[in-house]
Amino acid sequence: MQTQSQITENYFLMLQHLSITQKKALAEKLLTDIAQNNQPKQKNIHDFYGVWQDKQSAEDMINMLREARNFTRNIESF
Repeated sequence: MQTQSQITENYFLMLQHLSITQKKALAEKLLTDIAQNNQPKQKNIHDFYGVWQDKQSAEDMINMLREARNFTRNIESF
C-alpha cells in the first residue's frame, strides 16, 4: 500500500510536464475544492430505513422470487 506522500509524488511526476497555465488552472480547482470542503459524506445504514416502498408484502415478494427461479443445471454422471 502506498503512503500518502508516495501517491502525491506520483501525481506530481505525472503533472510536472503541464504548462504553467494548466498548472495554475489545476491549482485553482484544487484550492476551490479544499475551500468547499467537498469530503464525501458517509452514509449510515439507518439512512436507508423505509426507503423501499411497495404495495406487496414481504412474503409476496419472497414467493415471487422463489417462483421466478430457474434451475436448468444438468448434472452429468461419471
